[in-house]
Amino acid sequence: IGLFGDFDYLLVEGLKTIPLPRICIQRDRINQDYFDVSDVVATDGTIPKEQFPDTIKLLDLNDLQQILLWIDNNAKVV
Repeated sequence: IGLFGDFDYLLVEGLKTIPLPRICIQRDRINQDYFDVSDVVATDGTIPKEQFPDTIKLLDLNDLQQILLWIDNNAKVV
């Protein structure tokens, strides 16, 4: 983190072993392998919402404001 200097948000891809809030992006088909390591799923409508379990919180991948609000509310301060 120190290599980046000043920043407001740092998005990290992968690194499932680090306790960070996670958005899983899913298109075209559901991959349940990521449900246990994700806090929320963002999808673009190519998968009907009814196909996701009720326990999974969904974000609209095409709604940038919704995604930014989730990040703002769930970001971990480092």
